[in-house]
Amino acid sequence: MSLEYLHQLQRNQATIQPVLNDLLEKYKVEPVGTGYIDCITALPDVSDFIEELTTHNIVVYAVTWWCYSHSADALQQKNCSHHMGGPRSKYRNGWFSETMLPLHEIPTTKLDKLSSKNQSEYSKDINTQIKDYIMYDFRQTANYKPCLEPALWLYVPEEWQR
Repeated sequence: MSLEYLHQLQRNQATIQPVLNDLLEKYKVEPVGTGYIDCITALPDVSDFIEELTTHNIVVYAVTWWCYSHSADALQQKNCSHHMGGPRSKYRNGWFSETMLPLHEIPTTKLDKLSSKNQSEYSKDINTQIKDYIMYDFRQTANYKPCLEPALWLYVPEEWQR
């Protein structure tokens, strides 16, 4: 893990974290819990959201998948087998259900290359890989179903709370 990258975020928390929270609101991203992992993002907004994160050198280091449905009952009726439960949507009239699909993660060897010297270049490269995985690669797998929405794991200091 790139300590220099995380230390830089920590030093600039007073300016970066409010921007990050504003982006979460702007794109109606729904983090599960109080931190910045499992940030459920509607598929139509994910590309723009990642682009804006990239302009602020905030890296997305992993993705999980959540099923979205208009009602808790419909989750049980869908032919998805995503019945692990989850939160009600804050922005939409529906529910999320966690899936058992594996975490897609950027290797730590790539994260180790983040530094202030090349942070912009590497954060763009990493975020592009994540975006390509969500928008193209995952959709070509047998695991893809239209009900699935990505949940982004943002690479920020663990102690950051919303």
